[in-house]
This record gives sequence, C-alpha cells and structure tokens, in this order.
Amino acid sequence: MPKGWKWANITEVTSKITDGTHNSPVNLPIGDYKYVTAKNIKTLGVVLDNITYVSKEVHDEIYARCNPEKGDILYIKDGATTGIVTINTLEEPFSLLSSVALIKPIKEISNKFLCYFLQSPLCYASVRDSMKGVGITRITLKQIEKWDVPLPPLAEQHRIVTEIERWFSLINIIENNKEDLQTTIKQTKNKILDFAIHGKLVPQDPTDESAIELLKRINPNFTPCDNGHYP
Repeated sequence: MPKGWKWANITEVTSKITDGTHNSPVNLPIGDYKYVTAKNIKTLGVVLDNITYVSKEVHDEIYARCNPEKGDILYIKDGATTGIVTINTLEEPFSLLSSVALIKPIKEISNKFLCYFLQSPLCYASVRDSMKGVGITRITLKQIEKWDVPLPPLAEQHRIVTEIERWFSLINIIENNKEDLQTTIKQTKNKILDFAIHGKLVPQDPTDESAIELLKRINPNFTPCDNGHYP
C-alpha cells in the first residue's frame, strides 16, 4: 500500500448497506414515486428513460428500509450488468428494486472516491470472478459486506477524484468530437499530400540531383519539354 494508506472493510466507511424491495410491486407509467431498477443505473448516473412509478403506500414500505439519498452509491448486484455502479444524482426520494444495492458512505470518506474504486478494473474483475459458475447471476449483501477498500487520507482522496475527473473530461471531449476528429484527420492527410506534391513538405536541397538529370539517367533518350502538362 502507498504510504499513509490503509485497507478498510467497506462496513467501516459506510453507514448502511442494503437493497431494494424483493417483491416486485405494481408499477405503472404514472404514479406517486419513481421506481428505479437495474436498467436505470448507468455509470454516469440514474437514467430515467422508461421509468415507472409506484403508489405512496408501496413507496413508504420500501423506503422505510431502503432510503436512497442524493450522493449515495447505487450498485447493481443482480443480473448481466452486475458490477455497474454510480452515484445517485436524484434530489427526490424514490423506491428501489432488490437488484440494486444501496451503499451509504460516511462523511469521512469521499463518495466519489469509493464509487471510482468500485468502478475500477480491480474491483469489477473480482466481483465478476466471484459470479463464475452455473446459474450464478448475482452477488449478495453479505458478499459486499466482506469487501476491503484501499483507503488514502481524505485530502488525497479528493486529489485523486479531481485528477480522475480531469482525465475523464479529456476522454469525453475526444469521444464527443470523434466525427469532427475523423474529418480533421482526413483533411490533414489531404493537406500533407498537397504539400508533398507541391514541394512544400520538406526543405529543398540545391545539391540534390534535378528531376531532369534523374530522367536522363533513367532514359538517355529523354528530351525535356517546356509544356507544364508533359506526362
């Protein structure tokens, strides 16, 4: 471990680890509270495409045990997308299905640092390896509670998060401008070729053998022509 870091059990840096309802409630296109499932959990946040709703009575029962708040970590623990994790970006309360684990970091740890650790190849590969076997499509809360987290000092956590986000921002700029980049590459290649055939790509050396002399060496019967379009 780097100097000043320590391995910590995830239960030491969280106040709650739970999951949503294990009974699929009636959910409709309209209702009182949003009903979030694994399909809504993406790396960049909670996506509300095709969101459904549950009644207040159903929500109150679910929320009494599983109360996601803005800044909490949402972790898919069931199905093909197990291991996808994000920070809750919704201001409002909502109901959660059991396919998603709710992880509440304590104030003494950066929620973004913990989320980035859970997104890291080290953690993701370990989780996916633990699911190998016939019919294993999930991890349990008890498994999550055994996880260890590499914990730097809090100030270093914030510096790490800032640096990660700086690099991710640059990557996103490249990704978002990929088509423009391809156009620029094509135009640049054309310009390079244009410079090349006009003698502007490299400096000319007066000591070089002239093209006429080269043609004479290739064909002693060569006769120069002043026609600019001579083949």
